[in-house]
Formats: sequence, structure tokens, C-alpha cells
Amino acid sequence: MDDPGVQRRPGAVLGFPEGDAALTGAERRSDATWRRHFVFGSVRAVAEELGMSHYACNFYIYVSTSSLFRRQLTRTLAALFPRCDDARQTAQPPGDLSSAHTSRV
Repeated sequence: MDDPGVQRRPGAVLGFPEGDAALTGAERRSDATWRRHFVFGSVRAVAEELGMSHYACNFYIYVSTSSLFRRQLTRTLAALFPRCDDARQTAQPPGDLSSAHTSRV
């Protein structure tokens, strides 16, 4: 029975264990066990990258196709980054006299 406290590498669990660690680099390149392990690592890296890019693309797909998603995204961002409407309304750029009160005499 396997010890639950021992962590196993994903390759070993799937039948692609590492080879003999005492081998040199040249010997590892010619060893069948190491070659299978390296191929597994390469295929796994490509699969993970495809998964992450698919995950990232979903955001753009949802934004471009779902009005409900856009509405909820707007609400969420508005809650996270509230506007300072009061400060914006009271501040006037220099030289802007359009809303200045003038008294008539």
C-alpha cells in the first residue's frame, strides 16, 4: 500500500517514471525510460499551455458574445473602482467660467 504522505510525480503515476538519477546527461538521452519521461514532460507542457490559452480566450469570447456577462462585468468593476463623482463635479479646470455665477447689478 502506498504511503499517503509521499508525494508522487505526475509522470510516475501515469506510467512515465524518471530513469536512473545516477546517469549522465548523455546516458539519459539514450536511456528509453528517460526518453519516455522527457516526451511525457514535453507533451504535458504543451497540453498545459493549450489549456491556459483556452482559459484566457474564454474571457474575450464572453465579452464579445454575452450582454449579460458584459453587464455583470461592468457592475463588478464599478463596485471595485467607484468613481469620485462628487470631486469631479466640484472641480473645474482653470479658466472654465461656464458655470461661474455672475451677479447682475
